[in-house]
Amino acid sequence: MISTKDALYVLLIVALALFIISIILLLYSGVSLDIAIINAILYSLGIEFTTLSISKADNPFVPAVEIIDTLVFAILTVVLAGVFWDFISRSNIKTRLIANRISRLKNHIIIVPAEPFSFPIIEYILNNKKDITIVAIARNKADAEVLKRYNLYVIEGNISDIKTYNIANIRNASYLIALSDLDSENVIISLTAKKLNPKLKIISRAHSQNGVDALASIGIDKIITAELDTAIYMGNDIIKNV
Repeated sequence: MISTKDALYVLLIVALALFIISIILLLYSGVSLDIAIINAILYSLGIEFTTLSISKADNPFVPAVEIIDTLVFAILTVVLAGVFWDFISRSNIKTRLIANRISRLKNHIIIVPAEPFSFPIIEYILNNKKDITIVAIARNKADAEVLKRYNLYVIEGNISDIKTYNIANIRNASYLIALSDLDSENVIISLTAKKLNPKLKIISRAHSQNGVDALASIGIDKIITAELDTAIYMGNDIIKNV
């Protein structure tokens, strides 16, 4: 699939080719090179001005040149619009606006990492507690795009980088929910969060007893062990019936 940048290059080449054709047609009309270039430039810029001493009726090439240069003007307009849009995208204006709004939040909830496991949790919280503001930290663009369908703030970043948590305004947050598939990551997330905001209440997911012990040792407020509890329940049920 052709990229936007490649498409703009193609359009520029087409515009240049048409511009050259318009100059050649004017030259065939008996116009000098300098006059032909000036008129082609003016028409291409959409300026209604002519330095030609011949009329359209006298030479059929003149209206053809006007049509060609009108096309050049239209193509240049599209190219400039594309360049402007590309500039806005690259300058991350939208990202900066979101970061600015997040910086003014207070008592919000940070969910990290915001991955498929967290989506039902996020949806449930938002559906049942309308006054809660959530900042979700996604690791990748795919998850970030899914999260945009919810009424929350989305940050795409490295969950091990302090800058990501600063963008999430962790110092003014009230809760952080650590939902990684790895206990080691949840420990790192929790330690980073407590360092940046000692008053922050942390809820973390744990998958093993070692994970529970590690999280408990650093003073996590609540540890969720859904998978571990399920495993123990199923194990006990099997033992009883074997």
